[in-house]
Amino acid sequence: MDRLLRLGVILAAALLIAVPPASAAGWDPPSRLRGGAGEALGTAIATGTTGVAFAAWQEREGSGFAVYAARSTGGAWGRPQRISDAPATSVTVRIAAGRTGTAVATWRSSKGVQASTYNSGTGRWEAAVVVAGPGARSASVAVGSRGTPTIAWVAPDGDGAEVVRATRLRGNTWSAPVALSPAGSIADVRVAAGLPGEANVAWTRTIDGRGVVEVARGLNGAWSEPVAWSDPAADAASMRLAGGDDGELLAVWSEESDAGVQVISRRDAAGGLRAPTVQASYPSGTRVALMTAADSGGSRAALAWTTLLGDTATVTLRVREPQGWAPAHVIDGADSPQVALTSAGAVTLVYRVPTGDLDQIMALRGTAGAWSDAEQLGTTGASAGPRVAVGVNGTATVIWTEPVDG
Repeated sequence: MDRLLRLGVILAAALLIAVPPASAAGWDPPSRLRGGAGEALGTAIATGTTGVAFAAWQEREGSGFAVYAARSTGGAWGRPQRISDAPATSVTVRIAAGRTGTAVATWRSSKGVQASTYNSGTGRWEAAVVVAGPGARSASVAVGSRGTPTIAWVAPDGDGAEVVRATRLRGNTWSAPVALSPAGSIADVRVAAGLPGEANVAWTRTIDGRGVVEVARGLNGAWSEPVAWSDPAADAASMRLAGGDDGELLAVWSEESDAGVQVISRRDAAGGLRAPTVQASYPSGTRVALMTAADSGGSRAALAWTTLLGDTATVTLRVREPQGWAPAHVIDGADSPQVALTSAGAVTLVYRVPTGDLDQIMALRGTAGAWSDAEQLGTTGASAGPRVAVGVNGTATVIWTEPVDG
């Protein structure tokens, strides 16, 4: 028995908004995708123009992994295409799409960080190119509203130090990489789009033994100096980043100090960088991980994270409405949350419920204070949970791996 990629597609979120969640349209039957004969893992999903979604994943091939991608129009998935030209060396693949039809996938291979761009004219993915040489890792990608992709990654900088570098696609050529961070030990590199021509990169850098969240904002290829968003006296980790169409930028991370563990969010919006918001506080020893953030701009955002205290795992969801943050929605016995958000405030939360050999993939839909009953989309035997993305028309797409015979 091996794992075969499966996808679940929800109907237009406009129906979800227009009627009570209990009677909203449900999920389409899952589609199955397979590139080769190997075990599928390392999934990623992105949505672009109306009704278009892109999926990417890796499949075991010999001693490494091959990277595949597929495109869906109106819920109908095309034939998967192999986009890697060298064995991938990690199970992480990232993908991003824009409203102009542009999509980019990036991953780490024996050649370094590679990327492939979808060509809407030919309906094919372009040949993979190397954007960073051997030793580069932890790549992240976003596509701006004008269709310009930005990739950022961690690069070696000599004597064991690392820096964050970034490149933008100009025409058919990736720009010369630009160093964004001071040298140090780097983790959690994330890219988010924003206003036209804008890209934002955040990371966690170790300073005096503690993780500090730093953010650099770019406009048309010109980058700001990085700004520390987290408290340098605390230890930040598990950072995630999201951007809105109006230029709002939202980051969320966990922060550990002598007082315990807190989940912190902070945003940069009209009027400048806001003060940090404490989303939750936990006793020392609580593990907070697997965060996700979604920001549609217009004062709407959603955060989700997993806490683990002893053997008890819990998913917490927070949603920000124009009037402020709504009370937390807590799901016991769950982990691996991912959240997506429409501009009208409709939320799709997907997560995993460990049940033994085959864990349940679950979905929750609605708005703050008006949640649907959780729906089971499938099962998984993978250690990673599902991924979700929402399109401009409100259609959400979920991807996960599921064991099947054959």
